[in-house]
Amino acid sequence: MRLSSGSGRCNNAGVASGADPWFGPLSAWEWVVGVNLWGVIHGMRAFLPILINQGEGHIVNTASTAGLNPGSGPVYAATKHAVVALSEELFKTTKIVDLPVGVSVLCPGWVHTAIMDADRNWPERLGEMPVRAPASEVMRPHFQRAIDDGMGPDAIADLVADAIMTGKFWILPHPEFVAPLAPHRRRRKSRYGGRRAWIPTHRAMDERDSVRTDGADRLGAGSSSARSSR
Repeated sequence: MRLSSGSGRCNNAGVASGADPWFGPLSAWEWVVGVNLWGVIHGMRAFLPILINQGEGHIVNTASTAGLNPGSGPVYAATKHAVVALSEELFKTTKIVDLPVGVSVLCPGWVHTAIMDADRNWPERLGEMPVRAPASEVMRPHFQRAIDDGMGPDAIADLVADAIMTGKFWILPHPEFVAPLAPHRRRRKSRYGGRRAWIPTHRAMDERDSVRTDGADRLGAGSSSARSSR
């Protein structure tokens, strides 16, 4: 697939806070959710109609392996799980109603970025920046070392470009981070409405080229199944 200039949209903004998620101020939650989740929502809602109207396009949402496997902190992980879910739902919708828009979700592990210094972008409207939790201070040098040794952004960009050109949904630069989750994402039955529902599976990790999604019945769009390459 070859897209014209301006046909791709990457929702890539992301921040992380070291504030205590349970006893610290809610402003930390507001900041991270506002950027990591609402940023993606606004990007999808703003550009999806444009891409549909021009008859082609692709949306890439940046989540994280934290969106598949918690462990990076509840605030960050919650937003990244939400981005994965939003992406899966949009992907399913584009197949059911045959929209001319591709969808991918990027779930990287350690990438060499400045996310550990995200506090530099703390918005003044939220008041004083929260202090870091003790546990965050302990883990900070370990996270920083992993990030310093992480994959370069250029390599990630190449994987994203390949996913857009080939129509892949899952972009997993670090499959070893998420491979243990595969059994939990396999095909399973749903009791909703007495019908079976199918969900995308993380078997993308084993380099298979296709994923079957089905759920049209539940969404009132008949009994057709959706297929895509990823």
